[in-house]
Amino acid sequence: MKQMNDMNRLQEEYECIRQAQQEPKHFEALYDKYFVSVWKFISRRVEDKQDVADLVSDVFASALFHLKKFQPMGHPFSSWLYKIASNEVNRYYRASKKSRLVGIDHSSCKLLAAETDLEWNDLKQVLGKALQYLSVQEIELIELRYFESKSFAEIGFILQVTENHAKVKTYRAIDTLKKKFSALQ
Repeated sequence: MKQMNDMNRLQEEYECIRQAQQEPKHFEALYDKYFVSVWKFISRRVEDKQDVADLVSDVFASALFHLKKFQPMGHPFSSWLYKIASNEVNRYYRASKKSRLVGIDHSSCKLLAAETDLEWNDLKQVLGKALQYLSVQEIELIELRYFESKSFAEIGFILQVTENHAKVKTYRAIDTLKKKFSALQ
C-alpha cells in the first residue's frame, strides 16, 4: 500500500514538473514544496546564512533554467535538487577555500551510532574529530545517508554513481569512521 502511495505521489509530482516545463509559472509549486528541505540541506554544510541564502537561490535558479532537461527516473524531484545543491556547495568550497562544515544533529547521530555499533555518547565525543579524516566524498555519503535519510538509489543518483557503488562507498566510509574513532579513543 505504501509503495502504491509513493508511486501515486511520484506521478503527481512528475505531472507538476511537466506543467512547469511547459509553463515556468508552475515551478512555484515545486519551489514552495522543496524550499525548506533545500535550505536545511545547504545550511547543514555552510555556516554563513547569507551564503546559504545565495546558494539556495542559485539551486532554484539552476533548477528552473535546466528544468526542460529533467527526466523522470523513479526518484523524487528533491533528489535532482539535492544533486544541484551538492554541486553548488562543492563549488562554493572550491571557490572560497573555506573549511567544509558538517552539521551534526542528535537524531542523525543516533542513526549513525546504530549503524556503526558505537555508543551514542562515545560517538558524540569524537565524531567531529573523526570526520576530519574522511574525504569530502565520504562525508557527503554519510551526510546523505544518515543526515538526509536518502536511499542508496537516491544517493547514487545525486552523486552520479550506481546504487550499488553508493552502498559500497558508504559502508567503506563507515568502516573508515570506525577505524578513526577507535584510534581517537
